[in-house]
Amino acid sequence: MKSNIINKGFNNFARTTKPFYADKEKCISCGLCAKMCPAHTITLVNGNPVWGEKCYQCLKCINYCPKEAIQYGDKTSKRGRYNIEKFIKE
Repeated sequence: MKSNIINKGFNNFARTTKPFYADKEKCISCGLCAKMCPAHTITLVNGNPVWGEKCYQCLKCINYCPKEAIQYGDKTSKRGRYNIEKFIKE
């Protein structure tokens, strides 16, 4: 019962795309964020990423951006980026 309440709150408030943006000085309009998004919510408009409504909060857009241009509010600009490819050894 508690999980249902928490899940509803998370889905209604924490999965918002409003804080996402691309730093226009860093973004190279590669489109990788849109290609990697499992929710297909990111589109490129005039070469800039734009987020729709649906988001799984997987943060692939942030962590796979080759220029670290994708940000989530003011929380991510000085944080590292992480993806599994950095740790896989061939």
